[in-house]
Amino acid sequence: MGRRHYKGNAVATTITATINSSDSSITIASNSGWPDGIIGAFYVVIDRGTVNEESVLIQSRTGSTLAVAASGRGSNDTIATAHNSGATIEHVFTKTDADEANDHINTTVLDHHTQYLTNARHDVTARHSVGTVVPTGSPIASVAGDTVASGSNATGARSDHRHDRAVDPQGLIASAFATTSTAGISTETQVLSVAGVNPAPGTRWVRCVAQLTIATTGAAVLNSPEVASVRIKRAGVTIARGTYYLPNTGTGVTCVLNTVDQTSSTDTYSVTVERATGSGTLTSFADGTQKSILAIEDLGQ
Repeated sequence: MGRRHYKGNAVATTITATINSSDSSITIASNSGWPDGIIGAFYVVIDRGTVNEESVLIQSRTGSTLAVAASGRGSNDTIATAHNSGATIEHVFTKTDADEANDHINTTVLDHHTQYLTNARHDVTARHSVGTVVPTGSPIASVAGDTVASGSNATGARSDHRHDRAVDPQGLIASAFATTSTAGISTETQVLSVAGVNPAPGTRWVRCVAQLTIATTGAAVLNSPEVASVRIKRAGVTIARGTYYLPNTGTGVTCVLNTVDQTSSTDTYSVTVERATGSGTLTSFADGTQKSILAIEDLGQ
């Protein structure tokens, strides 16, 4: 079925020369109001109401000459036949025109308009490609306290989309223990170290806790106390420092240093001890039951 050309004011006229049953060109006496076939082919009838009545499909008109469409002779249940010069010819609406329109409306399985979606074409995956046909948006990061929401944006989400999510605190991620004492300390001396501390990805907060027992060989003297300085370092840089006054020779003091640090890299954490003031040397005491401890805890972002 193709588009056809209709005109409402085409005059009835005559053919100007005899034609046989196979001629493909017909000349008419008047073309007033006749279609030219630019929109589509059109039908004519020759010798209407006689035994020689013939319906013909015309492909185009140039001036007064009609070009017959391929297989256009003897259409609409008529037979191609000869017609004499002067036979009447009319532009008409035919049985084929009416039947095609009726069929198009009432036969639902027909698919004449492929520019429209049907169930079959609508179900083609390519028509629903996310990111091309169906637009996508950037996932919105969830924050603590968010509740479930269906959303209102008209864009789609890919099946493998992700939302930002802060890595949960990992708890204890590194530790070091000393079970033997370090004696003879006067200048800064490292007594504990843990390398390769790597918190979860991103910039993270970590808590660093050091606990150790320190004693001195010197005696506390008025105005000249024995004082120990304890440091926690990250990559050699001091991030916490505590000073501890020591009593008489041999009496240990438990030193606890607790700090919070922010980092985004893999680092070495260490604990150092030095004599701040006094005349004796220091001992960082440790054995199998009383250990020196350095612990690193990931607190999250």
